[in-house]
Amino acid sequence: MNIATPKTTEQREHRRIFRSTGHLRFLGYPPIRVRTFDLCTTGACIIAPLNLPPKTLCALRITLPTAPAGSSPLELPVRVTQTFFCGSEDGFKIGLEFGKLSEEIQLQLKRYLKS
Repeated sequence: MNIATPKTTEQREHRRIFRSTGHLRFLGYPPIRVRTFDLCTTGACIIAPLNLPPKTLCALRITLPTAPAGSSPLELPVRVTQTFFCGSEDGFKIGLEFGKLSEEIQLQLKRYLKS
């Protein structure tokens, strides 16, 4: 996943700005608070206070807004694809690729991206 310029038409068409807070969860460690940047059906971009090496596996916990005024908490398996320091965001901009998602979670993401 390329954070600045999505590689596929699918990612370009369905990428959506998603500014919120979330958490990265690692087995055996406390969660790390992150800021979400954008979201698509195959991954996300976050801003984190630390630099994670590519291929790091963890889980991203976010809450998606749902219509009309609800929310849906999700915990998504992710793999770090790239990371670089972004001074304007005061943190590391990290590209994440989703692991295997249930059909229900895939539908929730697609509904949100189309809303």
